[in-house]
Amino acid sequence: MSYCRMQNTYHDLRDVEEHINDDDMSKDELSARENIISLCKRIIDNAVPADELNNNATKKKELEDEYDLLMHEKSGKTEAQQKEIEKRMCQIEEELNDITGE
Repeated sequence: MSYCRMQNTYHDLRDVEEHINDDDMSKDELSARENIISLCKRIIDNAVPADELNNNATKKKELEDEYDLLMHEKSGKTEAQQKEIEKRMCQIEEELNDITGE
């Protein structure tokens, strides 16, 4: 379950850490060991600091709120105003893509 994924995995990894160099592993265990080491390296390379995650979530929410507001403001505006609103909406979409990695 995702609500405790990190907590449960942390405890399992601590157990792995204690036994990472055991010399009585089967061939399958040795293969799994290499996979875990590779995975941990990828996690380290891809991990975003927690404070940045919080900042991204806050920024994403602010951008989504602004986008929704602009959608409602668009009606009843002049053509020039609508183009400016659409321009800003495109900028917001790009910023959201940067945040979400899409």
